[in-house]
Amino acid sequence: KLGLIAAFFFVITSNQAQDCNEDRCSTLIETITPNPTDPNCSVSPIIINGCLTDATPETIITECGADQYPTVWFKVLVDARAQQLQTTVTTLGSWQAVWSVYYGDCDSLILVTGSFDTQNPIPCSNSDSNVGLHSVNMVEDVRTYWIAVSGIGIIDNPDFSLGVTTLANCISCIGEVGCEPIAKWE
Repeated sequence: KLGLIAAFFFVITSNQAQDCNEDRCSTLIETITPNPTDPNCSVSPIIINGCLTDATPETIITECGADQYPTVWFKVLVDARAQQLQTTVTTLGSWQAVWSVYYGDCDSLILVTGSFDTQNPIPCSNSDSNVGLHSVNMVEDVRTYWIAVSGIGIIDNPDFSLGVTTLANCISCIGEVGCEPIAKWE
């Protein structure tokens, strides 16, 4: 009699928590250099494709649910003219993206909040009044920032795009050409 022997091999892999000092494809770390900041305040975003495949919850930070949801990192280098960093995330699935911006060393990151109201800082993209756009002010003399993108819900399609742009210190007004306001202030 002939015996049939079948062997099954199982490979167990573990995904490490995302670490913004590592530069591996599975951690989706990408260095982004936005277009030069236009002092005339035009917006020219850089769009980067990313995905949450192999992403795990973060162990370095807890803000914005990064320690509970799959999270990936992006590094952003800004120029000296940048006064504001604007970011957007567009998902290709039904999940909700939430992201936050940091600076500093990877083991001691500091959250950069949005809003000019110091009493009510906006730490996360889903805290903004416009959840599709997260704007933060630049920290003086800081040129390197980190963006942590997390996914809330069932990740039915892990692909997303991150838009990054920087703005100069711009003042906008509603009115006639040349910034002559129509309203009269008292």
